[in-house]
Amino acid sequence: MNAKTDANASTGVNANANADANADANVSTGTPDAPDAARPAPTAEEIRSWLTDRLTHFLDIPAESIDPDVSLAEYGLESVYAFALSGEIEDQLGLAVEPTLIWDVDTVAALTAHLVDLAAAPPAS
Repeated sequence: MNAKTDANASTGVNANANADANADANVSTGTPDAPDAARPAPTAEEIRSWLTDRLTHFLDIPAESIDPDVSLAEYGLESVYAFALSGEIEDQLGLAVEPTLIWDVDTVAALTAHLVDLAAAPPAS
């Protein structure tokens, strides 16, 4: 084991945890305890960037290779990751979505537009 590996092992830090922490920071929509009404709506660019980052994590491919107009199924996104991504959309963006959303709106461009619309919609009463 090298020094970096030893340090990471002793602190419990790993590259995936760092990537997840960075992804959390990429879309800052307020404090975790802030009510949804107090969160500013994320921009299309923030959402697109965050989605691309999450896809690079799930697919283990560079961000540059993700075409926003190509179906996520063509990249081989497995259903377990689509389900996880739906959960992350809810957690990080504060938007309630169905787990099937990733298959119904299956490109980064279309998913970004859909999420921007959801974020801009007035809260249901």
